[in-house]
Amino acid sequence: MIKKNKNVIIVIFIGLFGLFNLFQKKQYNILIFSTLSMMYFYGLVSWNGNTRYFVPVVIYMSFFFGYGIDKIIDLKNKIKI
Repeated sequence: MIKKNKNVIIVIFIGLFGLFNLFQKKQYNILIFSTLSMMYFYGLVSWNGNTRYFVPVVIYMSFFFGYGIDKIIDLKNKIKI
């Protein structure tokens, strides 16, 4: 159980890293689309309370995670060179 929670925390921090990088790069079109889509799907099912209906929100959160992983790999490659 603890290992599972650590993985979730790592994923959240990488997603936040990607979110902050998108703000720094001023890519507002991706930010607006993703956040509005997340709020829409979250708003549709928030009254239900069943977590399986939040899966569409996870898809949009994965954009931030993917961008964060890409930037972490770029930073790692820059440090090596």
